[in-house]
Amino acid sequence: MGTVHQINHRSHALQPLLMLILRVGLGMLLLLKGFSFLSNSSQLEELISQSRFKTGSAFLVSYIAFAHLFGGVFIIIGLLTRWVVALQLPVLIGAVFFVHIGKDVFGIGSEFWLAVLVLALLIFFLVKGAGSLSIDGYIKKKE
Repeated sequence: MGTVHQINHRSHALQPLLMLILRVGLGMLLLLKGFSFLSNSSQLEELISQSRFKTGSAFLVSYIAFAHLFGGVFIIIGLLTRWVVALQLPVLIGAVFFVHIGKDVFGIGSEFWLAVLVLALLIFFLVKGAGSLSIDGYIKKKE
């Protein structure tokens, strides 16, 4: 019985660290994608114009790039995580269901599965929050 208790204790001790690693990885991915969108804004604009969202593509390009940049930084440090994730969700829902779904999702270079993974992680952090190893967790402890 002592062994089960030790395993259970270790898994609870590792949970904040695993959440930190997932959160930082997600934030880095969004940050890098934001830089990619800024450096290739014409490619993003073309991608948007081929989707259902043809009108307002200039606004969408700016929103997507800056949401990924600032959202990535805020997710990495764990500040206002649920709010930032909520701002990311429309972008990823649009990417998964309107941009990538009509293309060859199993082809080489397809970003469909990456977008699905990022969407799943965003939903996870929307529900769970940033975790205890974050600025949000620090603020919550101080209250």
